[in-house]
Amino acid sequence: MLSPGQKLGPYEILAPIGSGGMGEVYRARDTRRDRSVAVKVLPSRVTVLASALLTAGVNSNAAPAAAAKSLINLPKIDMVYPPYGSIFDRTSGEFLKQGQADSALIRAAGARRAEFQARWDRVGPKYLTVVWDSIGLAFPYREMQACLTVTSISSMSMPLIINVRSFLGQGDNSRPQEDFTETVFHELMHHYVMPVRNVSALRRKYAAEPSTTLNHLHVMALEKFALLRLGKTEELKHLDHLYRTEPPPAYYKRAWEIVNDIEGYSPFIEELRALRK
Repeated sequence: MLSPGQKLGPYEILAPIGSGGMGEVYRARDTRRDRSVAVKVLPSRVTVLASALLTAGVNSNAAPAAAAKSLINLPKIDMVYPPYGSIFDRTSGEFLKQGQADSALIRAAGARRAEFQARWDRVGPKYLTVVWDSIGLAFPYREMQACLTVTSISSMSMPLIINVRSFLGQGDNSRPQEDFTETVFHELMHHYVMPVRNVSALRRKYAAEPSTTLNHLHVMALEKFALLRLGKTEELKHLDHLYRTEPPPAYYKRAWEIVNDIEGYSPFIEELRALRK
């Protein structure tokens, strides 16, 4: 049962209307158009079917407004790490040179897999909801698996690999636990911005930059946008420091400079919004 004030994407729940075997129906407000809608939540998946309600004073025999449909498609992210280590750990040259995988790191990552999952589940959907509410493009996948690793390879989006070595609290290169959600969000946004790559005027404007820099422009704009919307000013300061002062890859620093100091993040957000029209 949803509560008044709760949000499903752009819809703010106002009051329950009824329920049955096919789901629950609520009166809600479409915050994008400032109008009343009926929201139906199906039991098998979170699907919102929004139909414009007749406004007060309109003849009940009049034809209703055209139905508006919107699928709330926040992807479910599963953190995967087998007890014996990921495939990347077991085949890594770094560990193979030792004759066996670094069992201490593998045990630590395996013991904390559920912790990483809980951290994402607690905070990650808030990031994704901000993107959905503001951009409106559907996410490309309903479910994704993030393969955790403790090798020295960087986190990446395709395939979705999250390096948790620096989050295990071992050594001088350990990172704050809060960075984990931001790391996963960053890699997910590479998938989210794929539709804009071939039509972006901003990418053409900066075509002289390396492709790795171009591929991070909209991603970093979404990072800054989400952190601002969520009021995470300290996290944004930390991210700014990370991108400006950390060692290579240099394209991180260059992309962040374009998004912050040269172009600003807003034009990249507007380009993404334009795709939903």
